[in-house]
Amino acid sequence: MKSKIFHLKVIKIKSGCNFELSWENGKTISAIVDYPQDLDQSYQDWKQAYINCYRYLRVIKIKKSGSIPSSKKDHAGFLREAEARFLSLFDRWLRDGELY
Repeated sequence: MKSKIFHLKVIKIKSGCNFELSWENGKTISAIVDYPQDLDQSYQDWKQAYINCYRYLRVIKIKKSGSIPSSKKDHAGFLREAEARFLSLFDRWLRDGELY
């Protein structure tokens, strides 16, 4: 079975994105879809949760008893929630309308 090489070009233009998929001898399909404004905020929320979680893990000190000190904030939980929101929004966007 011969493998094919695909090229995907994504260009953000103002409030939309142009997706262009090409393969073989110049075959191309393209779609322009609206860019969800809340995608950027969702990404920033995930990024901040990631930084906070791993910053917290780096600075905690294990007590002599070998236990990890508790925190009032569940950094790992916040990270999982932010990741789930971001991936859900991103997946919904890519499966919407003409692009899907």
